[in-house]
Amino acid sequence: ENNVIIHFTKNLPKNVEAAFKAVVDAKQRYRTECNHTATHLLHQALREVLGTHVEQKGSAVHSKYLRFDFSHFSKLTVDELRDVENFVNARIDGKLPLEEKRNIPMDEAIAQGAMALFGEKYGDTVRAIRFGQSIELCGGTHVKNTADIWHFKITSESAVA
Repeated sequence: ENNVIIHFTKNLPKNVEAAFKAVVDAKQRYRTECNHTATHLLHQALREVLGTHVEQKGSAVHSKYLRFDFSHFSKLTVDELRDVENFVNARIDGKLPLEEKRNIPMDEAIAQGAMALFGEKYGDTVRAIRFGQSIELCGGTHVKNTADIWHFKITSESAVA
């Protein structure tokens, strides 16, 4: 937030002025990486199956699940849901490696096909994440290879309006 890294903790040290060590829970971080990477593949799948008018409007990524908010004019059919799942799982089975470019000029990333989420604020230089044909500007945590995700399943779909 505001170019400051923020960490959340359940308990503060007794003396916040003392030196202490913050440790990331590797298991939880790995599950979050899987779900976050899956949001990139899901975004690509929705645009491929439903059309390029689909835009990400938000998401919630946790170690146990992900939620992906997007714009579309109707509820997805059973066939569309199946096609989206199959698309994502094909990318997982494809064992696509993470390609990451840090601190590249925004114009260069967009020229290479990176999707920028409108409403998001980006600096002059950005981080571009690629898994196969999915290229997005992103500061999140990702798996090294889509095979790490194992499997993708849509458990529900709902409309907010």
